[in-house]
Amino acid sequence: MIKRSLTLIVLVFNCIWLHCQTNLPSVINTNMHLTTDGSPYIVDSGLTVNLGDTLTIDAGVEVLIDSNVNLTINGSFFANGNSIDSIKISSLNNGVEWGMINSTNAHIELNYLTSSGSKSFLNVLGGDLKISHCTVFGNSLTNGYDCIAVHSATRVQIDSSRVTGKDGTIAQGYKSDAIDLDDVDTCLILYNQVSYFSDDALDIGTGTRYALISGNWLYHCNYGISVGENSLAYADNNALVGNDAGIEVHTGAIVHCSHSIFYSNLIGISAYHAEATGETGGNIYVSSCIFSSQLEVELDTLESSTVVIEYSLSDSVVLPGESNLTGNPGFKNPDNFDFTLKDDSPCIGKGKPDGLGTATNIGLEIDAPVIPIGLSERNNPYSIYPNPAKDYIIIKSENDPANCLVSISNIQGQILLTIYITDSYNYIPIYNLQPGIYFITMNNSLIKMIKE
Repeated sequence: MIKRSLTLIVLVFNCIWLHCQTNLPSVINTNMHLTTDGSPYIVDSGLTVNLGDTLTIDAGVEVLIDSNVNLTINGSFFANGNSIDSIKISSLNNGVEWGMINSTNAHIELNYLTSSGSKSFLNVLGGDLKISHCTVFGNSLTNGYDCIAVHSATRVQIDSSRVTGKDGTIAQGYKSDAIDLDDVDTCLILYNQVSYFSDDALDIGTGTRYALISGNWLYHCNYGISVGENSLAYADNNALVGNDAGIEVHTGAIVHCSHSIFYSNLIGISAYHAEATGETGGNIYVSSCIFSSQLEVELDTLESSTVVIEYSLSDSVVLPGESNLTGNPGFKNPDNFDFTLKDDSPCIGKGKPDGLGTATNIGLEIDAPVIPIGLSERNNPYSIYPNPAKDYIIIKSENDPANCLVSISNIQGQILLTIYITDSYNYIPIYNLQPGIYFITMNNSLIKMIKE
């Protein structure tokens, strides 16, 4: 009797300690719904969703995937997180990469999902894809493993999300895009923050029929936006900061760029395919944009390039074209990436008139995002103290954090520390950080921290 009772106690303790984890089958040949009751879910030998079947994941669910293991979606995949409870996908073995999510002619919708630790997050062929309010940490520096790669799809929408890489450069032998879209009928890239990839933040590849790129913060990559051969893109209200080049335009591509900021890039616009030989010039039409603090040149062109610039400003050169200005743009605080115009800025009212003939400003028509879109300090289930802090912080969770991924980034968006927390009270040393302002992200929550 005593032995049987001890066995029951051990089983109950193991269930609590493991959160009653559920191992998923390698093949799903019926509709499957993952709820928090069975979380975390373990994928240790691959998982395939067959054609005609649907995998649905509820808010608050965690999925742990074994080393080099892939998910394959041939049917439909819905991840239904929300602003209170995100969905988390990460490696079963901390520090060892899981594979990727592959799909063929699938329908995928991801909402409020956080992914980390994968070799490549998504590899999509055909079908359609929507990503909204997601946070993706690109883990790989391996050549050819783009974080989100989509080919021959009907429609792609990525909005209000954050995609962060591991830095590295092409000169160091690394080459991976954050978002790579080839031969897509329609793609909408709206209000995202993309940073620290060795190649392009956003690669609109060959043969994309229509791309709208609006309200994005693209920084510290090889190219902020690269538009491939014979693709059409409209780019407005984007902040392109600290890249090797803000925008690159390939042969036969057409880009209409307006109300954007090119700040502290090596080159503002490269109007040709730099990695190809011969006359590889593309076509770009620029209006109401600001070029400030480029480290080399505003424009890099070939004879085959077509560049038209109007109603724009440079702080260092006279731009070719009509109604352009030269001078200080009058940003409020560009060192902290606040590109709001001062009241006496020469850019106010000097942008290209809209369709009704009303004057516009040169530069952004919306505020440039200086923190990840979709993250808010409102309704935050986490608290941090002391703040300001000197040597350590304590993160307190009102709910069970369930192996929550925490990252600390500086004001430039560079992630300096990543750690998992599993308790309600978590002690984190920060004595190695320099004094300044930092942002701490947890799931879809954000807290500003001051290090003294």
